Amino acid sequence: MASRDASENTPLLDSSSVCRTVSVFQGRRLACATILLAESLERVAFYGITSNLVLFLNSSPFYWDGTEASQAPLMFMGVTYLISPFAGWLADAYLGKFWTIAGSLILYFLGMLFFPFITYDYSRNALCGDEIAFPVQPAECLSSNSTPSNVTCPTRAPYCGPVIYIGLVLIALGVGTVKSNITPFGADQVKDRGPEATRRFFNWFYWCINLGAILSLGGVAYIQQNINFQLGAKPTMLDGAKVTYGGRFPEEKVEEVKALLKILPVFFALIPYWTVYFQMQTTYFLQSLHLRIPDTSTGTNSSAGTDQMTFRFPAAWLTMFDALLILMLIPLKDKVVDPILKRRGLLPSSLKRIAVGMFFVMCSAVAAGILETKRLEIIKSNGTFDQVFGDVIYYAADLPIWWQVPQYVLIGISEIFASIAGLEFAYLAAPKSMQSAIMGLFFFFSGIGSFVGSGLLSIVSLKGIGWMSSHKDFGNINDSQLNYYFFLLAGIQGLTLLVFLIVSVKYDKQKSSRAGSQRQGITSSWSHD
Repeated sequence: MASRDASENTPLLDSSSVCRTVSVFQGRRLACATILLAESLERVAFYGITSNLVLFLNSSPFYWDGTEASQAPLMFMGVTYLISPFAGWLADAYLGKFWTIAGSLILYFLGMLFFPFITYDYSRNALCGDEIAFPVQPAECLSSNSTPSNVTCPTRAPYCGPVIYIGLVLIALGVGTVKSNITPFGADQVKDRGPEATRRFFNWFYWCINLGAILSLGGVAYIQQNINFQLGAKPTMLDGAKVTYGGRFPEEKVEEVKALLKILPVFFALIPYWTVYFQMQTTYFLQSLHLRIPDTSTGTNSSAGTDQMTFRFPAAWLTMFDALLILMLIPLKDKVVDPILKRRGLLPSSLKRIAVGMFFVMCSAVAAGILETKRLEIIKSNGTFDQVFGDVIYYAADLPIWWQVPQYVLIGISEIFASIAGLEFAYLAAPKSMQSAIMGLFFFFSGIGSFVGSGLLSIVSLKGIGWMSSHKDFGNINDSQLNYYFFLLAGIQGLTLLVFLIVSVKYDKQKSSRAGSQRQGITSSWSHD
């Protein structure tokens, strides 16, 4: 075990003769670049599945309704992050980060195979059976009035649901395993160069995540839509358990538990943040399908027999506003803003940056709610127009999709603060023997946030609430109150932000107190010498 731990913490490439005043990455660039490239490619595969999953499930032959199609990626991302701590523990205790990452690629590959099979009629029918017909709805179910108690409105089970969920779970296991291990594995390559190198590595790591997202969303999402889919705990509370104080446990184990108890409240407080964040690939996307998406046509000379080609802006491309903003802001943050703040002693702690990110993600949900309210008002006054993607008709409001840009930009700004700082906090606050496990817990709580979003969607879809229930069409949300859902998410995030500010202030005070005690101890030892 000791030899494995030592090898895991040793950089892949080293150069002891490098002058550290030249660059914190000197002699480690190849190792870091390899890891950053691997993360970018993994994100390409991830967004290739998630970017248009709602549209995929809405389309022929599946025809899942809007709520079911939105819940699938939420469940998928939930499993992705919930599995992370177990994958981190597996790497820390047995396999090591490298072999755990390598093994996860097999799960990734197996899960990805399901989707090509279910796009072809023969293999899909063999796996899922014949397509399911839509049930005939009684006239009372189609009325805007409440349905009589003696009338039953039949529902249609999601076609091919078990097969799709098996594929998604396998991919989620692979993604979660990679996430909990590749981040600390990469940071290990530069940690001996000091905190400056670690901070800059996380900046560029997150930059590469979004580079992969843009590459995937920029190409795959277009093809899929327009072609096809072929608190802190007090330091003395647990000291009595140490052997040195008459307890039964080694000192290092007790310190690990104490560190975990300080980290968990921060992770809990991030759950609402992730709940809003994951709306980008789900309800934000569903909203975009019901806004006017521009298209351009070429070759319109029908008399000459010229084929007409139509380009339609893919709704999933809006996610690129988030990723593009991050690609632009991270170099600015890393090269300009952070050094200036550091020289002036104003560089905020990771917890303060997380709080700022929470504020911006709350604003994103508010912006989405305001837009949805306006969209419903336009539909009520002016009606809808048909918007076809593949062979699915969406009844959209005559309101340009560009009005969604602010909510995506606000999420992008929130990531610059909350997501990067969250990764940094998880790595630096963890004991050396638990780095992958703690990083896994970080993603685990991200997954809980995704499940919370799915659970809230189920609750507001209940007949007694009725915000997201509509019997008039499948996949459309014009008879729903999605704006209430967005405002609910914003309210939850706002309340959590207030609590988090209390938690973070307490944690930073404890950290400053410990640092002061350590400096006092060092000064005292020098005076005795």
